[in-house]
This record gives sequence, structure tokens and C-alpha cells, in this order.
Amino acid sequence: MRVKPRAVPLQKGRFVFLMGTLIFVAALIAAGALVPMAFTGAVTARRLQIARLGPAALVLVLGFGLESVLFEVPGSETGVVTLFGQYTQRTLGPGLNVKLPWEGVVVVNTSVQALKQEKSDAFTSDKQHAYTDYTVNFAIRPSAAPDVLRNYQGDIEQRIIEPRVEFWLKDIEPKYSATDLINNRVGVAQAVQKHLEDDLRDRGVDVVGVYITNISFGDAYQHASEALAAAQQDLQHERIELQIRQVKAQQVVADAQGQASANKLIRDSLPQNPQEADAIVRLRLVNLLETKWNGTMPQSLGGGSLLSVGETGSSGK
Repeated sequence: MRVKPRAVPLQKGRFVFLMGTLIFVAALIAAGALVPMAFTGAVTARRLQIARLGPAALVLVLGFGLESVLFEVPGSETGVVTLFGQYTQRTLGPGLNVKLPWEGVVVVNTSVQALKQEKSDAFTSDKQHAYTDYTVNFAIRPSAAPDVLRNYQGDIEQRIIEPRVEFWLKDIEPKYSATDLINNRVGVAQAVQKHLEDDLRDRGVDVVGVYITNISFGDAYQHASEALAAAQQDLQHERIELQIRQVKAQQVVADAQGQASANKLIRDSLPQNPQEADAIVRLRLVNLLETKWNGTMPQSLGGGSLLSVGETGSSGK
């Protein structure tokens, strides 16, 4: 906000009203001058001419006089009175104000204003470039307008607000990693606002709010993020494959344990005498054949199978 001295003209309606009032007053003065002349018979051409020109001259003098002593300050602004080019502590509120002819007025915007900045550069704790876009809403207190003009020539944004915001961003953001900085964007903005309020309170500036609208990083971080995302996807895929293999292995172990348990039960159920055990096995085989065999002989038999043993024994007989 760069403040420059400027005159604010009276609004057209108010100017017309004032000039109409002056003309009416001049007409009354002229009538008051002519009436005595009419009763005394002293009306001459010269006096009549003077009586006509006098009110017009009076209107012009009063008009220029009012223009030099009346000053209108627009709404949401504050006028700072100057005396011979020096800022005084006297301020003028919005509306029509009266000043001395040799006084000047500088208008300062005291409404809520916004300072917007893009790509503010800082480093994170993991040495990444963080580019921050932010907005600071602030307002100059009307009572402090003379000091703002005197100390900062009205350029409060560039001379004090923006440098302080940049300082605190570079102090706070390096405490976070790139990922944490994005997740804590609101917290960072609140911390900056608190420090900024402390910095500007005695300078006549009220901080309404600090908002971080965007945080971006350099190309290296972007490439690293993409690589990390791909690696995480691969890792997740490998974890799923490992879990599948573990489940299958557990199934094989369970089947083997079940089969071993079944074999043990069979062995424990057989007699200790080999001949008796062989007889029981043959009997069970016969029962199996009766229940499961479809009547078709197998195409080939192993040498150690029970059927081959049975056939060999019968041929010997």
C-alpha cells in the first residue's frame, strides 16, 4: 500500500448545495442593499452596477474560501492533516471536515487490506525447497495513520509486513519435513499470524488473518515422490505375494501333518506280527476293491503292488 497525498473533491451534490446557498445569501445581501437605495432615492446607475457585481464577487470569494477549508474523506479511510508538508497527529474521519486553508490532507486506507505473495522460498528439515503462497489480511488503525505515514511513507506492506512474514516462514517451515509441512499447513499459518501480531501491534497495524493457500516443492521432490509411490506399490504387492506363499506353505504342512497322523494311526492299529499285519492289509484291500473297483483291470502293475503279489502266488500254485 503506497500512500500518496491527494485531494478529495467535494461530491457534486454537496458542491451544488453549497453554491446554491451562497447564491441565495448573495441575493439577500443584494436585496438588502437595493431596498434602502429605493427608499432614499439614491439609486444611481453606478451604485446599481456595484450592487449587482458585489454579490457575484462575494459568491466567488466564499466559494474559493469554502473549497480551501472543507475537505471530504471517503468512507473506510482516514485523513492525516499536514502543516507545511509535515505530518501532524491530527486525523480526519470519513465525511465532510473543516480545516485551515494552509493545511493539507493525506488520505490513508484504514479498511481491511490483503497482501498476497506467491512462491515464498524456504527449506524443510529434509532439505527440500518449499514454495509457499500466502495471504495476509491486515488493517491500519486510524489513530496510527500519522505514524505509518511518518515512519514508512505509507508503504507498510513492503517495508514491514512482507519482510516479517518471510522471516517467520523461514524460521518455522524448516522445523517440518516436506510431508509434515503439507499436513500442518494450517498450524504453520497460525504460528506466523501469532508472531506477526506481536511484531505489528506497536506499529499500528492489526493482523486480521494469515492464510497459506498453497505449498509446492521442486522437481527433485516431485520425482522422489513418484519413485516412492511406485516403490510402495511394489512393496505392497510383494507383501501380498509373501502372504499367499505363507498360507500355501501352511496348508502343505497341515496336510503333511494330517497324513502323518493318519499313517501313525494305521501303524498303531496293525498287529506287531508281520504276517498278521500283511493279512489285515490284504483284507482291507479286498474290501476296498469290492467298494471302489469298477471291474476294469489296470493296464500295468508295479512289482511291489499287492495285486502283483497275489497274481504271483496264484501262478505258483
